[in-house]
Amino acid sequence: LRDADFKVMASAVRQGDGLLVVDVTAKEDAPIYGCAIDIGTTTVTGVLMDMASGKLTAKASAGNGQIRYGADVINRIIEQGKPGGVKRLQDAILKETLRPMVGLMCKTAGITADRIFRVAIASNTTMNHLLLGVDGEVQHSRAVLLGERFAVASHHAVDIRGGLAQARESISTRTSSAVRVVGSRS
Repeated sequence: LRDADFKVMASAVRQGDGLLVVDVTAKEDAPIYGCAIDIGTTTVTGVLMDMASGKLTAKASAGNGQIRYGADVINRIIEQGKPGGVKRLQDAILKETLRPMVGLMCKTAGITADRIFRVAIASNTTMNHLLLGVDGEVQHSRAVLLGERFAVASHHAVDIRGGLAQARESISTRTSSAVRVVGSRS
């Protein structure tokens, strides 16, 4: 505050009945970005949006890094059941696909990843499980035993701000960034 002569801009989001300060900066024009990502079985696409203006500033697409473990969902489910499979598949999407793709979009938009404050990710049930590092076999067994649908882990949006730091860090370097995995129904 002193370095900025007490002239700062604070950015906040509504949280319940209050506000959560997500950034304090001396720059009056510091950009605030959002990122939307669609994880498909073969292709992953994303866009960056300046949240102040609503302008889409960058877009990118890439092959899903998990494809080497199987071109379809069934083969990926089989792969995740092998020792270390859950981590291999999660790393393939996070480290080999999302991180480089988001880096490219940031470069195109002329920003650093720490300016991404919100991320929304949409995908089918299996892709959600693989992204979140959920063992599909365990989820499926639980669903059968409890008479639930298989999409246990993805009926509702999942906020991975606190729990899955690896996913958040693959997209943004900002520790306060909220990453929402949008629920799907199968």
